[in-house]
Amino acid sequence: MNFSHYRLTAILLLILTLSIYSQNVSGVYATDFGKMTLHQNGNSVTGTYEHSSGKIEGTLNGTTLTGRWKQSNGSGKFIFNFKTDFSDFTGKWGYNEETPTGSWNGKRTGAPISTEKSKPVKEEPEVLNVSGVYISDFGDLLIKQSGQNITGTYPHSNGRIEGSLNGRTLSGRWYQDNGTGKLEFNFNEDATAFTGKWGYNEATPSGTWNGRKK
Repeated sequence: MNFSHYRLTAILLLILTLSIYSQNVSGVYATDFGKMTLHQNGNSVTGTYEHSSGKIEGTLNGTTLTGRWKQSNGSGKFIFNFKTDFSDFTGKWGYNEETPTGSWNGKRTGAPISTEKSKPVKEEPEVLNVSGVYISDFGDLLIKQSGQNITGTYPHSNGRIEGSLNGRTLSGRWYQDNGTGKLEFNFNEDATAFTGKWGYNEATPSGTWNGRKK
């Protein structure tokens, strides 16, 4: 009876210890791809990092986090191996479905974020400011911005645009006296220029529509 009691106590302590460790991944890390903020809910981990409006989603198993990264210029797999105190990690990344081989290391820069406090807080990514006048393939394009919502006007056939900005990518529609269709603009990091595509009606955008800020 005593042996069983001690064995049960040891198991419970082990489970409690693992639970405490599993909550400690939440925090801010200095990494090879800029500052990364991680939040954990159970075994699920989400995060954001500075490089190309990056985001990650993954599953924590012990001290190993595996999942996918996504940026404005692509996506792929990653694997992070943390120290037992989650003070830093050594990691690998790869494009699309390739086995991760590129280096992605990080070190915690502050105290762990409390899971209880961070869970209900939804981190809002910084929105790129693209408002202004751009010299474009269809005349001067005046873009107005309210958060992620974008509207604009240009002189070609009384043109106007409406769309939503996600990172550096604007997706939406154009409207003119002679028709309508989809558009997609990809802005550079400081929003001084964009490379874009347009198409008629519901067709995938394929026509060129580029611009640079005045």
